[in-house]
Amino acid sequence: MNADYAVAAASDAPARLQVVGSETGRTTARSPREQGTGPSRGTRVAVAADQRLVQETVVLGLEHLGARPRGLDPRPAPGQDSVRIQLSSMRAEVGLVIATLAVDDTLAELLWLIEQQPRLPWLVSCPQDPGAAAAPLAEAGATVIVGASLDRMRTLVDRLAEGDRPAEAPRGDAWDPDGVLDSARECWADLSEDHREAVRRLSGLTARQRDVLDALVRGADVEGTARGLGLAEATVRTVLKQVLRKLGVADRVKAVLLVEQLRAVPHL
Repeated sequence: MNADYAVAAASDAPARLQVVGSETGRTTARSPREQGTGPSRGTRVAVAADQRLVQETVVLGLEHLGARPRGLDPRPAPGQDSVRIQLSSMRAEVGLVIATLAVDDTLAELLWLIEQQPRLPWLVSCPQDPGAAAAPLAEAGATVIVGASLDRMRTLVDRLAEGDRPAEAPRGDAWDPDGVLDSARECWADLSEDHREAVRRLSGLTARQRDVLDALVRGADVEGTARGLGLAEATVRTVLKQVLRKLGVADRVKAVLLVEQLRAVPHL
């Protein structure tokens, strides 16, 4: 599959980040670095995406262009390394996320992901204009771009790793290479405070808490959630209490409604 087409395919993404493990398959083509024609060291990039095929394609493509990418799993299974440990073990210099964004729980998950390593430069590539969703990402320190090719991703990843801030991004301001932030900030301000607060509260959930909440949104009960996640029912009940407390709601029905109402927000 053509790499740029695979990146564009993220427009049909599901409502959560889905990634492969930290070790991906290898392309049969030799990278410029392997041929001795590329840079002596490539930027170490942690890559996540909302479609598995997109992540695999981007990892292979960046590797072929001389970078050193590895897949990042924001939702590790019990017993697997946490996001912070993954980022530390791969010594990531830049985090890269490819996702279709809106003001919903996927945005909240991405904000949580960035918070796991806030000093790491993050590049968020969206196949379509992310609208209002770009505003809180920029506030969290991420650089948001639209419809980038693999070559452009590699170029921007290198610039972020080197701390190369262009003149249009003075210190303390977000880098806005595609000019999306002015409109995004206006749209974000136009949202109700309830919607903005819902995103903030959801962004405080851990990966395990998101798994439990996702199961509830899909209609699973405690028993079904425990079976699907490989957890004890008592553990699911404990996690559910944590979710309700962080969301500021009284019961699971209100938690599900909060997510569903956020997903129904028109794209701005």
